[in-house]
Amino acid sequence: MKQTARQITESLRSKVIHGELIAGQRMPTVRQMATLQGVSSDTIFRAYKYLAETGLLDMKQGAHTSVANPLPGQAGALVLRRVIGDGPLNDYEALSESSNVRSFATNVADPRFFRDDEFLAEMRDVASRAPWGFYYAPPEGDLGLRHAIAEWLNRLGTPASADNIVVTLGSQQGLSMLGRYLMQPGDKVAIEGADHLGGDRRWAALGLERHVVPRLAEEEPDLNGLANVEAKVLVVSPTGCGASGRVMTPAKRKDLVSMAKETGITIVEDASNSAIVYGERPRDLIASGDGIIQVGSFANSLAPGVRLGYIAAEAHVCRDLAAIQQLETGGLGLPTQIAMASYMRKGMFQDQITRCTPRYRKRRDALMSAMAKHFPKGVTWSVPMAGFGCKVDLGHDFDQRAMYDRAVECGVAFTPGAMLFGESEQSRCIRVCFGNQTESRIDEGIRILGGLLTDL
Repeated sequence: MKQTARQITESLRSKVIHGELIAGQRMPTVRQMATLQGVSSDTIFRAYKYLAETGLLDMKQGAHTSVANPLPGQAGALVLRRVIGDGPLNDYEALSESSNVRSFATNVADPRFFRDDEFLAEMRDVASRAPWGFYYAPPEGDLGLRHAIAEWLNRLGTPASADNIVVTLGSQQGLSMLGRYLMQPGDKVAIEGADHLGGDRRWAALGLERHVVPRLAEEEPDLNGLANVEAKVLVVSPTGCGASGRVMTPAKRKDLVSMAKETGITIVEDASNSAIVYGERPRDLIASGDGIIQVGSFANSLAPGVRLGYIAAEAHVCRDLAAIQQLETGGLGLPTQIAMASYMRKGMFQDQITRCTPRYRKRRDALMSAMAKHFPKGVTWSVPMAGFGCKVDLGHDFDQRAMYDRAVECGVAFTPGAMLFGESEQSRCIRVCFGNQTESRIDEGIRILGGLLTDL
């Protein structure tokens, strides 16, 4: 069978990454390689050109083509391939970029969209409070930031004051604190739809039994399945589920709250992906009251390195959580909290959301278009209405580790389903995220991934 430029490109790329073609090695000329492969010279030229553009070949006019020396990111690519066994990597995106891998693996904002000069200006203003601006924050968090977060929630329709806020390092720390506060070792926690990366390890470390309850058709919550788990706590992401970008309808939100009342389960609303919304945003679950607790984060609206988030809850709960924060951390750092409070008070946080949402929408639309163009029949996917994650159902089970390794070899990465979903979905579903990739790289990466899916 005659090979295509894509097949030749992927074959050569794999040989470079695995060391079959070593750094500095001279490649056959375009004509020689065309003869060896039984294809046209144009096919080989396009393959060589693509590998040169991704940094794997040195291709200069009038000179011999050779394997790049030094080879960029070879060690990084090997690290990326260990993620299934080793768990999430904080430097995954940086390693992907240095390894010429188009990463659809992490559900985070693009730090290149963050106007860091504005935030750094607020950090410099902290110096005016010296020396105490560089001290510990109170265990519940800086009062100014708690006021700013409460005002943000009020604008979204959730009545709140500073007494209803505890500042955290992000939603992950918030979930860990609530796990300790609301449950005892041996208790069950129900996760609606999909968990965070590393969530299984978090709940296991707390001695809790995790149950991920898959969604029904149209990405609707399985209320009967959730009730049957008999869990003490339910974690749900009604706006911007990190695995699918689903936004739950107001009617389903109401049904979910009613189910929780009937079963006595405590709802923890994960709002970490709810700032970037591509349509009308329904009111948060916490707006209904009823003892619902919300965790939020600024990582997915500003940049991952802005390690700030919050827990919103009734005042007595926040006092108890502040005591846990004091015991666990002694109080978080104050400078970043002061800067974030000023950043929000001056309207720059809302400006960031307003400015970036259309840009992320273009990337979302590019992903939808690329999958429609490149994915084989039988593959289906969600249409994200918030956040950056898209759930892809391949329609049948597959060897996740083999497919993931092959994808990284070919220059693309995704989130394996085993790291997010429940048992009934994890062997046939994956997640692809578009927050960090440009429209052109989205099309390139999905084209490569589509080719792999076709070969399954």
